[in-house]
Amino acid sequence: MLRHTRGPKRYREMVSSVTMLQMLRVSFPCVALLVLSVVVYMVAYIPRERPVKALEQEVKQLNSQIDVAGQTNQLMRQEIDTLSKLRCNTLVWVDILISISSTIPEDLWITRLETYRIRANRNGGEQVPGIIIQGSSASADMHLATLARFMDRLSHEPPIYSTFCIQDWSTKSPKRGGDVVDFEIRLERKKSG
Repeated sequence: MLRHTRGPKRYREMVSSVTMLQMLRVSFPCVALLVLSVVVYMVAYIPRERPVKALEQEVKQLNSQIDVAGQTNQLMRQEIDTLSKLRCNTLVWVDILISISSTIPEDLWITRLETYRIRANRNGGEQVPGIIIQGSSASADMHLATLARFMDRLSHEPPIYSTFCIQDWSTKSPKRGGDVVDFEIRLERKKSG
């Protein structure tokens, strides 16, 4: 008596387990390859993508900051140029007044100091600043020598000679019975350039 050990149920179990084993043999490498590809993608591509995008964003920000810095630099250069022009055209009156007061001879005194502006030419143009110095000399006999000494000192005093030139001067005769002679000196700003 032969026993039939293989029955339909057992056969189906065996076939299904064989089929499952074959399917596992075939599908396992595919699944492993798929899992491996996902892992490689996550390890290799995703971390690189984020830094590249972050770096691109940082480069854009730096470029915009460079543009702003360039514009600021250009504005600062314009301001420096404007300030330089103003500084060149500005008179330092303190230095000028100190120079005038330090050059006055003992027998001469200033009664009036005035600034004025005249046109550089008759057709309009730039206004040129000037100084009028009015004063008196105590010595009627030596008034021209005293005045000449004062004008010579003025013309050698740095804040004066670098900025002004003596344009005109005049004296008035002493009043009756007096020894005092009045004078007037006009200084005009030198043309720059």
